[in-house]
Amino acid sequence: MKLLRVAALAFSICISPLVSPGAFAQSSSDVSAKAENYKLSISTKKEALQTLENRLLAYDVKKEDATKQLAVAKEDLKNVQADLELANQDTSDDGPRKREMAKTRLELAERGVQNREKRLDRVSRKHAELITERDKTKADINWLNRQINSLDKQAQAIRVEEDRFANMQAAASPEPVKIAAPPLVAKPTEPAVVKDVAKQPATAMPAAASTENAAEASGANTQAPQLPATSIHAAKPVNEKDLTPRQRYARSEMQKLNELTKNADKTQHRRYSELLMDINYKRAVELEYLGNEQFYTEVDLVAGKHKLVIDSRKFMVKVPESADGDTYVVIYDTTDSRNERFVFFNKRLLD
Repeated sequence: MKLLRVAALAFSICISPLVSPGAFAQSSSDVSAKAENYKLSISTKKEALQTLENRLLAYDVKKEDATKQLAVAKEDLKNVQADLELANQDTSDDGPRKREMAKTRLELAERGVQNREKRLDRVSRKHAELITERDKTKADINWLNRQINSLDKQAQAIRVEEDRFANMQAAASPEPVKIAAPPLVAKPTEPAVVKDVAKQPATAMPAAASTENAAEASGANTQAPQLPATSIHAAKPVNEKDLTPRQRYARSEMQKLNELTKNADKTQHRRYSELLMDINYKRAVELEYLGNEQFYTEVDLVAGKHKLVIDSRKFMVKVPESADGDTYVVIYDTTDSRNERFVFFNKRLLD
């Protein structure tokens, strides 16, 4: 038995320098927590991807409409130019009036073509931006999936090492020293009394001493192998309960919008053929129609108070200094004409 204890102690002394507390940068629980965070990010990215797909469908319709309107405007311009040529050839007394009217119509037709060209250009650029954003979101999801697979394998590998080191630690720990208690010799003249025995001082070690006491009793001062150190900044799993009220609100509104517009017809009859949002009476942006009476846009705003006007309805919003220049989401639900819903939040809340 002594030889076995000595061998166990020698083994623990030999391997203890080989295993340091920082043998692994992260524990398996840290890596698993990081994977869980990535899974939540994928869920958010998928919601964003669905929104982008809906917006792209809306812009497909808008692009087609802008192309048709431009073609009509160009055809009208050709007709007006032909009318002007005829007016220039008119030598009657009514010729000057016809030429003046034709020139006015020409100016309007040229302006109409320019406006429709600008609209088609604006729609095409936005369509291209959404395609880029959609492709990036898809790439992010694919990257996160690869990271999750890698992290799961990494966590499994670290877990195997943790178990191996735990087994090494258990093998290196010396067996508790068992010391047999001396036999009690009864004195015939003094029968044993329970209350007297309880008062007797303990003179022998218990038959089954704990591992810690046994190590102290044997005088062993060896360092046993340690488990991989847990990172100080351990990743904390993120779930819905960890989100702030504003984050929950933003995600809830986006989920609601996606559900309402997922299979909605973008070309159906709607209450507003076009909706513009005026910002501080300085610039206007067009709200995208996503179907089912839902309008959507994104706008960059600087810190401070802003007045947003949609169809004569005014909304005051305030952007804090910490969000200066951030992109804000605007959802305008026109389902109920008497109580149209205005939703406004920072897009970063969806990250």
